[in-house]
Amino acid sequence: MAKNVEKVSFSMTAIDGLKPTEGKRRLVWDSGVNGLGLRIMPTGVKTFFFQMRFNGEVVRVTIGRYTGTAASVQKARKLAAQYLNDINNGIDPRPEKKTAEAATFGDLLTGY
Repeated sequence: MAKNVEKVSFSMTAIDGLKPTEGKRRLVWDSGVNGLGLRIMPTGVKTFFFQMRFNGEVVRVTIGRYTGTAASVQKARKLAAQYLNDINNGIDPRPEKKTAEAATFGDLLTGY
């Protein structure tokens, strides 16, 4: 049985209208950018994240808090689009993975 997936076109008005669920976190997905989500904690804190499968593994990257401004929505969409592009190009979008891969590549160059 499929889970109910809540999708909304992320805008300030839409996000401001999303209320927390008592006792558990609520996940809402952007209908405009694939993989962009909003986590709403019972306290009311809203945080953007990106989630997608990469090499069979679910990858989740926290983007940042919703600040109640259009700029935070635009930033979240821009970063999610970059992460999606990374995945489409075979790159793990998690910052710690990028750092590890860069260090490994740098070590190879130094060794060469």
